[in-house]
Amino acid sequence: MKYFDFHLNGKNPDTDLALINEAKRLGYQGISIFYSNEHYKSALENFNKIINDETAPPHPKSFKIDEFSITPGIIIQGKNPHHLQKQIRSLRNKTNILMVDGGDLKINRAACENVKVDILSRPYYKRRDCGINHVLSREAAKNNVAIELCFSDLLKSRNSLRSKIMAHFRDIIKLQRKFQFLLLITSGARTVYDLRTPRDIMALYSCLGLKKEEILRAISDSPSFILDYNQQRKNIVVNGVKIINEK
Repeated sequence: MKYFDFHLNGKNPDTDLALINEAKRLGYQGISIFYSNEHYKSALENFNKIINDETAPPHPKSFKIDEFSITPGIIIQGKNPHHLQKQIRSLRNKTNILMVDGGDLKINRAACENVKVDILSRPYYKRRDCGINHVLSREAAKNNVAIELCFSDLLKSRNSLRSKIMAHFRDIIKLQRKFQFLLLITSGARTVYDLRTPRDIMALYSCLGLKKEEILRAISDSPSFILDYNQQRKNIVVNGVKIINEK
């Protein structure tokens, strides 16, 4: 079983390398680390220096250190649905992982309806509800858009706010069980102190009502599916139909 933390926040080369090393030490086999579009190109150049692989292409979309996979991604903050769709079209081919920063209901909906989006991050952010409903859940399942539960939101909240976030998590879990969209459990780490072991993550989310196999799907199967799906994305015409190159 491979464990992934599919949302670390990139900052600078030193901090990013520290996050990578700590994630390896804690027992993960891979991570995805996110940057804004403005910082994504420089981040790839920094990873090339870290890996120090002269045979690698100039701007690879993923990296490996001793079988530990590193997948840089781009996180989009849409001002409105039109602005979001424009960014998705321009950025989809630049990166392996495309994440939309959620919270606004119109942004949440636009992300769930777009097959080019990989992850809707924190749809509940600064909301009175969990940010998705049965309509958005159905769209997310149809378009393979993963919904993220971010541990950092629990870690950095207190009292009534923490209780509210836990309630949002439970609501999303109920919707996931009914509509079977991809669920992701991530750390959202900005520093090494925000990271936790896979065992700690399993213990915490079991308290929210998730079964062990559901947690494993969220930290292992869902990330693996996203990586595999994006390897084939260029050959996919519509969901369920893809081009097969015969040798």
